[in-house]
Amino acid sequence: PRDMHLLPTRSDGWRVAVVDEWGCGVTVLRGGAADDDDIRVVGTVDLGGDDIDQAASLAYVPISRGGKVGDTAGDGTGGTAGGGKVDGGAASGADAAVDAAIEGFAYVGLRGSDRIVTLSWDGESLARLDHPWIAGWRGRGVSCGGGRPRQICAVGGLLVVSNETSDSLAVMTVGADGEPRQVASVDAPSPTVVLPL
Repeated sequence: PRDMHLLPTRSDGWRVAVVDEWGCGVTVLRGGAADDDDIRVVGTVDLGGDDIDQAASLAYVPISRGGKVGDTAGDGTGGTAGGGKVDGGAASGADAAVDAAIEGFAYVGLRGSDRIVTLSWDGESLARLDHPWIAGWRGRGVSCGGGRPRQICAVGGLLVVSNETSDSLAVMTVGADGEPRQVASVDAPSPTVVLPL
């Protein structure tokens, strides 16, 4: 287990995505309700890694009801509605905006082939997102914009990728189709972790 991320769900309990570093996959675990401490494996998604690959980091970007990527406030700001409930059930007011952001995209970096693989999240399960317009890369993701993507940080509808061996941060936008597209590169000596301030 290299990284993990709590995912929003429509069901009771919780879901967490665990990045399997050496297995080059993501395993989704399900927890029960508050009075149920049983943890179950929901499924595992193969990231299509090459023999040289290690899976590193996972970042999650929600989709609002209006289809805006990275917007959980429902107002296009990319903010998070306060006090919202993300585990399903009835919602009203500010909770409704968060409830609408159950679906989204998860991004996992593969160190070795140096790419970002996109997974779609429907509130219950993950699936590898195909990129049929990239010849030979169907379901294999896109370039990380550097070398050895150590960590991916989601900031609204942007991804910041720490490319450790190329001494750079790649900044990517996330399109409505979930595909990350590099828009900038920032010099940074051997970056490993990015935190939004």
